[in-house]
Amino acid sequence: MTLPPLPPLRDSLLWRMGLLLGGIALLALIGMSNALLTAVASAGDAAAINIAGSLRMQSYRIATRLGAAAGPAAVRDELDEFERRFTHPQLLHAIPADAGDARRLDYSALATQWRERLRPLALELGSGAARPERLRTALAEIDDFVAGIDGFVGRLETHAEAKLTALRWVQGAILLATLLLAVLAWRSVRLRLLPPLRELLGLADRVRRGDFIGRAEHVGRDELGVLAQAFNAMAEDLSKMYADLESRVEAQTHALRRSNRSLELLYATTRRLNEAPPTAATLTAVLAEVERYTGARGSSLCLVDAQSLKLQQKISTHPDFPERCRKPDCGSCVGDGSSSEPAHLPQTLSVPVQELGEYYGVLLLEAPGIGVDDATQVQLLETVARHIASTLRATRQEVSKRRLALLEERNVIARELHDSLAQQLSYLKIQVSRLQSALPDGQPAAVGEILAELREGLSSAYRELRELLTT
Repeated sequence: MTLPPLPPLRDSLLWRMGLLLGGIALLALIGMSNALLTAVASAGDAAAINIAGSLRMQSYRIATRLGAAAGPAAVRDELDEFERRFTHPQLLHAIPADAGDARRLDYSALATQWRERLRPLALELGSGAARPERLRTALAEIDDFVAGIDGFVGRLETHAEAKLTALRWVQGAILLATLLLAVLAWRSVRLRLLPPLRELLGLADRVRRGDFIGRAEHVGRDELGVLAQAFNAMAEDLSKMYADLESRVEAQTHALRRSNRSLELLYATTRRLNEAPPTAATLTAVLAEVERYTGARGSSLCLVDAQSLKLQQKISTHPDFPERCRKPDCGSCVGDGSSSEPAHLPQTLSVPVQELGEYYGVLLLEAPGIGVDDATQVQLLETVARHIASTLRATRQEVSKRRLALLEERNVIARELHDSLAQQLSYLKIQVSRLQSALPDGQPAAVGEILAELREGLSSAYRELRELLTT
């Protein structure tokens, strides 16, 4: 199975989700950085506003000292305190260096008014030589100076509030953008991630239950599309493997069934051949078992002479099978000793019945579905033929044994008869000789002839007995 290539970067779900999550993380980083920068930039603003606000109170303290004629030392102390607060580092840090900034302009104006008019006038009034008109002028100058301080403090507060307002706007924009990216991420997960995953989970469950028909419909160019293509290829391969496995199981089952039927046939034929002698009835029953197993339309067993292959006996389930058999010569069916399909018997399988190189006959089956190419069936039929040949061979050996036993018995009887008759004949020959010796001379010639005939007859009978026993 060839896996599909990885998706291009523009179609990658990981790339898209990474962009969305990276955007959310970037916005969060921007928000935190903005808050941090705003906090750093606002550091000291509150202190500067407090110090700037305290300048008004200090201005009024100077006015109070001047109105009460507290003396030069008290007035100078208040003036020095004002100078210290007016030049405080935190206040100066809050004022930008840009000469065009409003806060810088206000501070410069206040500094000019303080150094050029208000401070000299306060020193003059603090010495006690000033006239009442100068005091009223100084108080009016202080009121105007305090109004300038109010404007300067207001600008500081406005600038500080502007920083916070900008921070709120930036944080709000970042929050809105984060929510938008989160919604896009959720929508991408809901529409492009969850449906293919649910589909693949459902298909995986179907595959687990053995259903390999289902195929994933989402076959886009993203990662899930690649996964769906790989899943479809896997399901296709599993389907083919499962079908091949089923066919192999079916083939094995068929082979086992055939083996069982083969064993049944071998058992049935062997049992019949062992239970009864191989008579025509027994062999006909064996042929019927072979027909029942192979589905042959007819069968015949031709028993032949081992030397001349001439037909001696034909046993068939159908008297007219085979109609075209070349009786009494069975050599064309025996052939070279292997199973064949005789040319003169179409759709007929010829199986030689042989054992240890000795031919006993040939088994003919009219079975169009069985040929020499069907090795399993041919091997089974050859085994049945060998069983028949073994039974016939055993029967012939038994007949031969009985014949030898009979001949042995006859030889024993012949030897016993030879001994007995030989003794009797020898005794008679002796008696004839004694009779011839005991007769007086001068007997008629006929007596001598009779005695000679007796002696010759006994000798001839003895020779014939010996010849009979030796043959």
